[in-house]
Amino acid sequence: MAREIDGSIDQRLKFWNRIGRGTCKLDPYFHIRMRERSIDRIFAGRGADHAWKHTATRFERPDSLQGTLILFCVRNPYSWVLSLFKNPYHLISSCPNRLEDFLDFDWRLVGRDNLPYRSLTPLQLYEEKLKSYLALMERAEEEGFTVKVVRFEDIILRQDNVYDDIAPHLKDPARTFVPLDASTKAKHKNIDFYKNYYGNELWREEMGSVMPQIKRRISKEIFGTFSYQL
Repeated sequence: MAREIDGSIDQRLKFWNRIGRGTCKLDPYFHIRMRERSIDRIFAGRGADHAWKHTATRFERPDSLQGTLILFCVRNPYSWVLSLFKNPYHLISSCPNRLEDFLDFDWRLVGRDNLPYRSLTPLQLYEEKLKSYLALMERAEEEGFTVKVVRFEDIILRQDNVYDDIAPHLKDPARTFVPLDASTKAKHKNIDFYKNYYGNELWREEMGSVMPQIKRRISKEIFGTFSYQL
């Protein structure tokens, strides 16, 4: 999947990703909706090898991925929904102030989500995307593609194991593994911070009484496929 911020697909993406909330008094989200429509147009019609990195993988055929490693990254649904609540990327309207309300929030989809819905709740959105992952995995494996699944938590806690697993399938892998020591988004947070936060599941402290509500809403079957015990 393509990074939408580095301009590798289209240089216009660099510009549109800098556009945030504007100063339109009647509609402060006008500029964001304009940005999202413009980015959607850039990704429209592109093959699986140049799709948006968060897209649902509902591709009729993954032919453009032939000869490449198909790598799916998944995450614990509890920490995923908390992260989306704290950082609601590509949201084109105001976000609820409480996580409890966010669970029922009507999240408006963008075109490059590649789903046949106008909107979904956050957890429904995540499950629909994971369903699309599973469908593509099955089809890709049947057609002889190399498919791997990486859990976000393993990238944090077991970087070397993750690298050892995928390195044989890379074109020119580094001979010596070099771990990531800092976040690319929050320079002040190093790997020890993330190992503590995710290894000890400190995000649970931020969720409190909301966790039972989430547990009732999520598919244990789907997440169990990715080895999450909920």
